[in-house]
Amino acid sequence: MKSIFIVFIITVLFLVGMTKFNNDTNYNEALKYAELSQYYDNLDNINNGAGNNGGDIFIDSIDIEVSFSGEVVEEKSITITYASFLSQALYLVGGITNEADIRCINMNHIILSNSSFYIPGGKDLDKVSINKADREELMTLTSIGGITANKIIEYRQNNGKFECLEAIMNVNGIGQNTYNKIKDSITL
Repeated sequence: MKSIFIVFIITVLFLVGMTKFNNDTNYNEALKYAELSQYYDNLDNINNGAGNNGGDIFIDSIDIEVSFSGEVVEEKSITITYASFLSQALYLVGGITNEADIRCINMNHIILSNSSFYIPGGKDLDKVSINKADREELMTLTSIGGITANKIIEYRQNNGKFECLEAIMNVNGIGQNTYNKIKDSITL
């Protein structure tokens, strides 16, 4: 009887917590929608010649500041219009460099507040992943032949992914000298 009561209490607490979470999530989504609706309504008023009409029509919060660093042509802060796309903001800093890795960047992201963005470099794209590479890729590394490549793959299968580059020295046949030769050519 005691265990049934405890399960009942835990279930009630869980349901109350989930209801609060859903309400908070819905509130945040509704707030974002309201902000965007207000912005676009005010923009329509301006574009249709209604002007300000002496009242505050959300004009004070249209401009936001965004800063960019990393693989952009010009690292700087810029002022953009509220709810601009990330791609539009990147255009204002000259775009991205040839080294930029934008695989995980959503160019259609809508910027709703003052933000800072770091565009990562893609230099690791030319490196061999010691956690993912197959035998042939591993053999492209200096001093790594077929036998050692097989040992690396076997090590991964038995021990899981390498946590750091230096861990490759745990593979039988790879010492400090071999590591020094390949360390600039490998990535996790």
